Amino acid sequence: MKEYRLLITALIFFVLINTTHYWSGMLGFWTFPVTLILIILYLFLFVKFFYHLTQLFKERFKNGFRMLVTIILGVVLVVTFLYPGGVVDFEKYEGKDLLIAQHEGAANCMTTFKLKEGNKFVERSVCFGIHEVKGHYKIKRDTIFFDRIDFPRSGDYYSFAVIKQSDSTELNALGNLVRFKDYKDTVGRKLTIIKNILK
Repeated sequence: MKEYRLLITALIFFVLINTTHYWSGMLGFWTFPVTLILIILYLFLFVKFFYHLTQLFKERFKNGFRMLVTIILGVVLVVTFLYPGGVVDFEKYEGKDLLIAQHEGAANCMTTFKLKEGNKFVERSVCFGIHEVKGHYKIKRDTIFFDRIDFPRSGDYYSFAVIKQSDSTELNALGNLVRFKDYKDTVGRKLTIIKNILK
């Protein structure tokens, strides 16, 4: 019975690790505690794997179910170690990146903004947690308008952005993406463009 529970725990852990792309952006400040729990769970499975492996040698590999448990634990541990973000890179199925802009803030906080094919955008902020915003965009002349924001509510996100010439000395800077809350916003929030293949 304990082995069945161990197998279920290992499979749930494996599914969680391989679907982080879809749920990690919703955690916000819960990212650190959840990550800590997953690390502890990984170490727990690691200990259980060596326990069952030791028992297998003692039993001279006669217990078929224990062998199955050991193999499954071994596969889960090795695959998770090799692909901590999941085996499948789900982001590549969401469309090609047409524009990527970033901003590094205090305490190594990083905001990455991407305009993708299919008029979709993704913003991912990593700073004492992971926050993700998704939505749609349309381009009119030199202005990028945002709409259908998935999170947070539309009123809390930027209304539009413009691409401006870079004032950065960084070699890979291709310009600045300046986002504005509304037309009264005269300052905006600047991100450094590191990729731009918009037509």
